[in-house]
Amino acid sequence: MIAEKCVFQITMIKTISFDEIVKGHDSTVRVTDDGLLYAVDLVMAITGKDGNDSGLVLRRLSEDVLQVINLMHRKTPGKGNARTKLISYEHAISLIMVIPGAIATELRLAFVDIIKRYIQGDESMHAELQINKDKGIQSTCLSILNKAISKKKKSHAIPKTKYIYVFASEAFEEEVKIGRATDVKARLSSGNTMCAPKPHRIIAVAPTLDSERDEAMAHTYFAQYRTRGEFFKVSHTDASSFLANYIAPRYFQELNELMQGMERSSL
Repeated sequence: MIAEKCVFQITMIKTISFDEIVKGHDSTVRVTDDGLLYAVDLVMAITGKDGNDSGLVLRRLSEDVLQVINLMHRKTPGKGNARTKLISYEHAISLIMVIPGAIATELRLAFVDIIKRYIQGDESMHAELQINKDKGIQSTCLSILNKAISKKKKSHAIPKTKYIYVFASEAFEEEVKIGRATDVKARLSSGNTMCAPKPHRIIAVAPTLDSERDEAMAHTYFAQYRTRGEFFKVSHTDASSFLANYIAPRYFQELNELMQGMERSSL
C-alpha cells in the first residue's frame, strides 16, 4: 500500500522586505503564518533573478543539498493543486550558502570569519551567543540574512565611526558606566550636567562601526555585575581591557574589510 504524502495548505501569508538594502529588484519575501519563507522569493531577493530563473535555481539543486536545506512543499491558496517550496529561517542560511550571487558570497565570507574567531578562541563570542539566545533563532537568522544582504551596500560607503565608552564617577564607588555615543565629549558633558552628583570622567573609549551591537555585547559580557541600567560593578582595568581586546580590534578588522571591498568594487 502506497502512503499518500501529506500536504498542508497555507492559511495566512505575511511578508518581510529588504527594500531598504536591496536596490534594483523585488526584495519582498513571503512568510507563512508559522514562520516559513517562500524559497523562490528568497532566491529572487538574494540573486536578483526573476521567478522563473529562481525556480530553476531551486530545481537544479543536488539531492545532497536538498537533504540539508530541508525544503517543504505546501498547497498554495487558490484553485488547483499547485504547491510551493517553503524553508525555515535556519535552513534559509544553508540555502543562501549554495546559491550563486554576490550576497551569497558575502554570507560565506561572514561564516569564514566566525570560524576563524572560534578557532582563535575569541572570548567575545560568549557575549554574542547570549545575545543570539535571547533574541531567538528566528530573529538571529533574519539578522544574519539582513547583514549579508546589506554588505553589498556597505561595500560602497564606510559607516560613520561611533564609540563605546567607559565612564566613572566618585559618586558611584567601584562602578563604571558603559554606553555608546557619537560624540563622547558631548555625552560626558550631558551626563555631568544632568545626572551625576560628582563629575564622570572618561576611563576608556573604543571606536565601533556598530554601536548598538557592541554596546549590547559589552553589557552581556558584564551582565552578572550589572547594578542598574548601564552601571556595572567592574574594575576600571577589566572594563578598559574589554574595549581594548574585543571592541577596538573588531572595528579595525571590519574597517579593513570594508576598504578592501571598496577596492575590489572599483576594479
